[in-house]
Amino acid sequence: MALKHEFLIIDKEYALGEDFQEEESVEISDYLLLYINDTLKWIVTCWNNSKVKPGLNYYGYSIIKGEALHNFTKIIDAWKMIFLNAPTVFSLTGNYLLEENQYKKYTLTLRS
Repeated sequence: MALKHEFLIIDKEYALGEDFQEEESVEISDYLLLYINDTLKWIVTCWNNSKVKPGLNYYGYSIIKGEALHNFTKIIDAWKMIFLNAPTVFSLTGNYLLEENQYKKYTLTLRS
């Protein structure tokens, strides 16, 4: 089973250590996140409430505010439009596997 990333949309300022377990969340496959990762580096986020860096923090949380949030929304909407045209079951190309002399293929299934 693939790793899943959880995303929350919080309509308030984050307080360090605040728990959001009761908030509604969205899970995204690691394969899909890695596939679109280059475009996510076009936004600047706050990693773990301290460092400002491009993209999303792979091992912690990212806070997206202001213009970056606007750009993030536009990027996600664009990817959504692309994947709306995908068949229910589709594959994505992953990293090149040197030992096997081919690219890794990941099969994903769209949920409605």
